Amino acid sequence: MEMAENQRQLRQNQIRLDSTETDDPTSTNAQRKANEVELQYDLDGNIYAELCANQADTAIYQKIATTPGAAYTVSLKHTSLDTRNNDSMRVVMIAKDGSRKTVPMTRITSNKAGDKVGETSETILTHATNSTDSRDHAGQWATYQGTYIATSDTTTFTFESVGARAYNFGNLLDDVSFKTAYPLTYNGNGNTKGTTPQQKNQAKQ
Repeated sequence: MEMAENQRQLRQNQIRLDSTETDDPTSTNAQRKANEVELQYDLDGNIYAELCANQADTAIYQKIATTPGAAYTVSLKHTSLDTRNNDSMRVVMIAKDGSRKTVPMTRITSNKAGDKVGETSETILTHATNSTDSRDHAGQWATYQGTYIATSDTTTFTFESVGARAYNFGNLLDDVSFKTAYPLTYNGNGNTKGTTPQQKNQAKQ
């Protein structure tokens, strides 16, 4: 599939996050609702998602149309709620057949805590320097980026908590992006329809 078609496909699937949270009629927590994504407001007016919401072991996800063989870049900003815990999470891609792939993510920008740029891991962990003010995250965000090659025509990209102070506190997400990196489409002669270079046979010596 051509690059323009991949971009059109992604525009039709604008990021609209959902969650695996379920209803609980017996809960006294008025915020406990099925498919809830918890949004928070910082003191500076920034709006972000909190991965650890009102039910333990749940995740935030988005199912979108993808092209098998095409590479996609996923990026996001992450930080811990505050210095009381070093929150951690992972990005998991789930193909149509249910197979899971944890995406290695590289830190490409740092924050006030000085987390090292260039580190790559399947677990995203960001330190925070704000003490106990959970509504002030200016300068706390670090940016992470990874690449996933799709294996099916639909993919569910999922954000899962690995570690947090409590099941309903921590792992803050912002500026989530999922876009085409380049399409991997080859013909029988090794030509490409994307931006990868054409393969050429080497003359025998």
